[in-house]
Amino acid sequence: MLPKKVWRLISTVLFAVTASVMANGAEFAGDEVTTKSVEQVEYTETIFVNYEPKTAAKLFTGEGEAYWVPDWSPVFIKGDGFAKNDIFLLEGVIIDTIFVVNEYDEEKGRIAYTRINEGLDVATINIDIKPKDSGSAVTVTYRVSGMGFFGNRKTDYLTADVFKEGMRMWESDIERQEPTINQWLEGDKSES
Repeated sequence: MLPKKVWRLISTVLFAVTASVMANGAEFAGDEVTTKSVEQVEYTETIFVNYEPKTAAKLFTGEGEAYWVPDWSPVFIKGDGFAKNDIFLLEGVIIDTIFVVNEYDEEKGRIAYTRINEGLDVATINIDIKPKDSGSAVTVTYRVSGMGFFGNRKTDYLTADVFKEGMRMWESDIERQEPTINQWLEGDKSES
């Protein structure tokens, strides 16, 4: 008998295949594919961080976010979150959130994820990092597709103002946690 986490992963992969169809505006209804219950929103905001682009990229990984996001404790399923096709999850009270790394390129300043809240929503997250002054401009684009009634209510809540406020929180959380982040980064350099 397979462990519960393995069954969850298998069901999540099957869900992800279905979600990729649904993210393009379709839903399975019996033998038909319809477009009536997927609501999608997309927002882009740019924040500033006090790190050069290659270093800033590390902050937007499963491991890196643990140093500035409250209660962020990723469980790595495949890889360490720094390479394409790595998978990690955040265990939730009701549902887990799965992240699949679609791209991680420190040199180009590009990071992309697919984020899945099984049965609720699926999102793509694209992060572009460019040098700016003594740090970096980090442009974050979220495209969230609701899955059914509750997922669609979540997309209703995610307005442009809510997204903008969330990005401002990222910026201030990173700035506030710079001493902790710097300790982590210094440890990372000593291991290289």
